[in-house]
Amino acid sequence: MVRNNRMSSGYWLILLLLCGNMPVNATIVTVKVTVMEEPCIINEGHPISVDFGDNVQVPNVDGHHYKRMINYSFICRDASRNGLKLTISGTGAGFDSTVLAADQDNLGIKFLNNGQSLSLNQSVNFFRDHPPMLEAVLVKNPSGTLHTGIFSASATMMVEYQ
Repeated sequence: MVRNNRMSSGYWLILLLLCGNMPVNATIVTVKVTVMEEPCIINEGHPISVDFGDNVQVPNVDGHHYKRMINYSFICRDASRNGLKLTISGTGAGFDSTVLAADQDNLGIKFLNNGQSLSLNQSVNFFRDHPPMLEAVLVKNPSGTLHTGIFSASATMMVEYQ
């Protein structure tokens, strides 16, 4: 009996190999991709860090103290397009969806464009020779309690053509 099973398996293998060589209807699919514009490169592809320092005092986290400049650069090679838009996207804080959530409860980071509030996940239009002056400032949930300790937050900055 074992011998018959081995022989049957061999026949199936040969049958499958023969079927594999049978002609099959084929269709050629052509995909055309046109890159309309070269993407903008932010900060030469390196992360942007904002350091609030080691001496953040909980009572002073009020949306005014601990304001930091966001130093960044961008290159958009399409010289024919002067109009650009910038978006900072991320997860909104539970107490205010317009500010970036930090990994510590009741703490967020508010973004400013030229001194005015820049809501998270919303775009601002600008011209390449007048980029937004961006700042980040720590804010807290007015009805929550902040705890001391290290915190971090992460967002994505995009610069694209209008």
